[in-house]
Amino acid sequence: MINYSDWHKRLVRIYGQIPGFFSSGYALPPLVVQIEVTHRCNLNCSTCYQMKGVKIEEELNLEEIRGIIDQLPRAAFLTLTGGEPFIREDMPEIINYALSRNRCNILTNGTLIGEDTIRMFVEKGLFLFGTSLDGIGSIHDKIRNGKGTYEKAVEVIRSIQKHKESKRGKYPLININTLIMPQNIECLYEILLVAEKMEVDYLTIMFPKLSDAQYTPPFYDDLNHEKFLSFPRGPEFLDAIDQSILNKQLRLIKSHQGSVTIRSYPYGILEPEGMQKYLKRQLKLQDFYPCYVPWSTVCISPRGDVYPCLAYRVGTIRENTLKAVWNGQCFREYRKKLRKMSLMPGCLGCCYSKFKKGWSQLIF
Repeated sequence: MINYSDWHKRLVRIYGQIPGFFSSGYALPPLVVQIEVTHRCNLNCSTCYQMKGVKIEEELNLEEIRGIIDQLPRAAFLTLTGGEPFIREDMPEIINYALSRNRCNILTNGTLIGEDTIRMFVEKGLFLFGTSLDGIGSIHDKIRNGKGTYEKAVEVIRSIQKHKESKRGKYPLININTLIMPQNIECLYEILLVAEKMEVDYLTIMFPKLSDAQYTPPFYDDLNHEKFLSFPRGPEFLDAIDQSILNKQLRLIKSHQGSVTIRSYPYGILEPEGMQKYLKRQLKLQDFYPCYVPWSTVCISPRGDVYPCLAYRVGTIRENTLKAVWNGQCFREYRKKLRKMSLMPGCLGCCYSKFKKGWSQLIF
């Protein structure tokens, strides 16, 4: 089987490194684009970092989203996410249009997806489907604050696999995200076994974000804002994670012989030194490789705010074209600052950062 994760990792990194070598801040056309179609959600997960203050009338409408997609290079990899994207009634139309132009990834909690949409995933060639299992059964339901959410997510995965089999198709590939928390550290290996039984492609084990300035509003217009230049502490529940139990679970996962590819956020963090530094809040910028993500990747909020990764607004898609914002002054200044610093303090714990010592592979 082709390791698409490794292929994507290398491509994105090289694609960003080439222009990142120069000090101008200019980048090649975006290779990875994330559109947050909404911040609304039907659940109230205890670990959610996304703000939910965007009203329906403030969200990008269908025609605006189609207009953004029209501006993307055909080679760009498009992620559609939320909030919960399927809370939008026009989400199937958005997906259908996106799949006519680009390779796509969808991130969802899996509770609002019907058979017609699943059939479209398979027939139209969705590349990657991502959902979360943060525990088994009631553990997942409690974290998600919704009874039956585990069974709904599992049923969607099974249904996708059934439709793929009937069509003799390979896509979408399926990724399960699992966030490390005190409530689930004793069942991480069991989650892997469930993933194996459903024959999914990837299990991504994630530490929680340390900074609330990563991939979430409010957005700031000052590149020297304290949110970017101060070291984050992360959520308080980090202190309640028992590292001995976590180590035992990860040893079982690492020694497991199966078909599921194991990945991590941050990249490569799942080894004793990395985990200890993360849980003890001892991470340093020097523990990570320099970042070139803003030379390849761009994010767009439901209001049309354009930002690189940290919540620094580099423009708005409602006032400018994506091309104009992508290599505009604000984005170039951000890249130049990041190139000079390698990483900013607010970057610590970012899912796309790469720990210098680690056995885990990278994720899309």
